[in-house]
Amino acid sequence: MTNSSDSPINRATGATTRPTKYFIILTLALIAAIGIIKMMPVSIIRLSSSSPTLNHTRQQNTAAFARELGPVVAMTNSGNLDFAMNWVNSLRRVGVREWIIFATDDQTVAQLQKRVGSAEAQKIRRMPKSVYRGKSDKQHYQYRSAGWTEMMHSVPRLLRWLVFEEIKGPVLYSDTDIVWLEHPYSAFPADFGKVWFDLIASVDGRVFEANPTECPEDGSFCGGLMYLQHSDRIAKLLDDWEIEITKSADGKNQPAYNAAISANRKTSGLKVHTLDCAAYVNGWRAFCPDIVSRKSKFTCKFDWSSYQNRSPVMIHATYTVGKDLKIERLKKRGLWRPYSTIDVELNSSWRVLRLG
Repeated sequence: MTNSSDSPINRATGATTRPTKYFIILTLALIAAIGIIKMMPVSIIRLSSSSPTLNHTRQQNTAAFARELGPVVAMTNSGNLDFAMNWVNSLRRVGVREWIIFATDDQTVAQLQKRVGSAEAQKIRRMPKSVYRGKSDKQHYQYRSAGWTEMMHSVPRLLRWLVFEEIKGPVLYSDTDIVWLEHPYSAFPADFGKVWFDLIASVDGRVFEANPTECPEDGSFCGGLMYLQHSDRIAKLLDDWEIEITKSADGKNQPAYNAAISANRKTSGLKVHTLDCAAYVNGWRAFCPDIVSRKSKFTCKFDWSSYQNRSPVMIHATYTVGKDLKIERLKKRGLWRPYSTIDVELNSSWRVLRLG
């Protein structure tokens, strides 16, 4: 009988009780350790994929990531060379090597090639006449002047030529009054390689004190910073953008851009991602205490600092009319360095920024 004191099982129990306990304890500990090891990668993956921006590990690899995403490009004329150089120097400071500036004429190409140096002269290129149809001027174009308007109207043509003929791939287009404080791609969506966006756009709309939030999906997108994929939907967007410019009474560039985006979201399924405004900072946010106008809607007295939950990737000097005022506001924040040398750049405190 199994309950008998003579049972071999009962007789052996006294001899095996302590080793059995140790075995059970070690087995449970091993199972627990294996469970923890298995769980760790899952937790890390979940944290990374849920994050709206690149984590620190990916930021360290942004340079390699950028080579896959395409170059940062801009356009300029000879009256805008200091802004072009300030833009170039800011990219150099954050380690960007894949950039190109397209100039309106041969004289501008020669002047800018001399300033960037022989090692990077090939990054200064001439826009084809099919893209830019205006005259070559040495002046800095004032906002809404005839020369400024002609350059702005050429943007959709330039982008179509770049994406589908010259580079034949994606590009990040940037105005030259942007100053880069981190790598341009460092706050792109973390799942960008898995989720397709035709257009990644920045916001330039005013946001008022009564509703202090930014980057609504249907906000006013900025025509001076956008990432475009090589896709049929982008080709149609650029064509429609140019058509919208010709349809508008005053020929404004940015309203036409937004009208084309809205229409193509509905008709062609254009997929748009909105960049974080705390990372890609427009002038309304950056210069708010300084923005004063006779029109109340253009006067900002709101303190954005409590909504600045991260360090900026860039500052865009929008809501600032005139060359001298742009320079003044950038200088005030230590962001105007068109003549900096590489040695100064590497040892500068460029990344220390005060928005107010």
